[in-house]
Amino acid sequence: MSPLVSIIIPVFNQNEDYLHDCIASAFNQTYRNIEIVISDNHSTKCVSTVTSKFTDPRVKNVRPNTFLDINNSFAFAASCASTDAKYLSFLSSDDVLAPYAIEELVKFAENNPSVAFVAGNIIQSIEPPASFVQIENRIRTGNNKVGLYSFVDAVTMFCPWKLASTWMAGDLIRLDAYKVTGGFEACDYYISGDLWLTKELLRQKNSDFACIGSTTAFFRLRENGVLPADGDRGLGIHLDMLRYCTDILQMVKERNIGFKQRASIHLTHTKSLVKVVVFTLLARKYKKPTQVFYEQPFQQYIENQSTFLERRWINWALSIKGLPLSLFSAIAHFFVDARNRVVASVEIKDSANK
Repeated sequence: MSPLVSIIIPVFNQNEDYLHDCIASAFNQTYRNIEIVISDNHSTKCVSTVTSKFTDPRVKNVRPNTFLDINNSFAFAASCASTDAKYLSFLSSDDVLAPYAIEELVKFAENNPSVAFVAGNIIQSIEPPASFVQIENRIRTGNNKVGLYSFVDAVTMFCPWKLASTWMAGDLIRLDAYKVTGGFEACDYYISGDLWLTKELLRQKNSDFACIGSTTAFFRLRENGVLPADGDRGLGIHLDMLRYCTDILQMVKERNIGFKQRASIHLTHTKSLVKVVVFTLLARKYKKPTQVFYEQPFQQYIENQSTFLERRWINWALSIKGLPLSLFSAIAHFFVDARNRVVASVEIKDSANK
């Protein structure tokens, strides 16, 4: 019998047309053994007017007892999946699945039992395409191979971070692999739970990642970009990017991965740091709400994640209302951090050889 797939759709005040298209795309899958879990996170808009149109018994409407932040909202929705489900597929309430997406993802996963999660290509645009089949999208595969990825390959693929940040649309996750991570309940990132879960799935030593060539989903781009005018959400995302890169580097260090992979991640880490410092300096200069709301958490991040010398450079940059020093602090961070990690990896190898 075909395994049960639980399509998880957390919702909060979504545009009604977007939400209808999202649910319809899950409902109209060519793969039939599915359930659709729609979790309304105490929306103040009329979400029920959309969900009430889908009366199929495979659709499960749930609601947490209280309003939840984004990561806990996903955690609650996933917890409502059937215990009989073998796979989860998270779908943001403004994204759309290709009609054949689940069928092709399941086929690959069932033929490759080592796969913890498998992704297809995605389309990024303002509006969904008329036909998924006629569009070749390379946002995920590009120069990367279609098929199984080892840990080393996957780490290289998932840095830069942006690829990992869009994995949620059109992907399939083995439920037992998701549970090993602790699920979204264990996520300690500010907002980017997708980055955290990707990293935790990669951490599992006996599980592989896979990519298929088919375009499996449409990922809706916001017309005004991902950063609101006051920058609060944007800075939170960039802080999570830094955390993600730091965590991935630690995983690489633990597994004794080679210089090429480390260099790739260091470069991404540096770019993320530049963005965060520039963002913070601009907030200080123009006194946007970001300065008040995020300055203390950002300082805490610096204290917790950086060495003494790095803190000196970064705090110096933050004390000046100018951009050139932010670039200097990023370069300093890169070289100091790279030197420390290379020395540490050499020490580990030397200890193992003695």
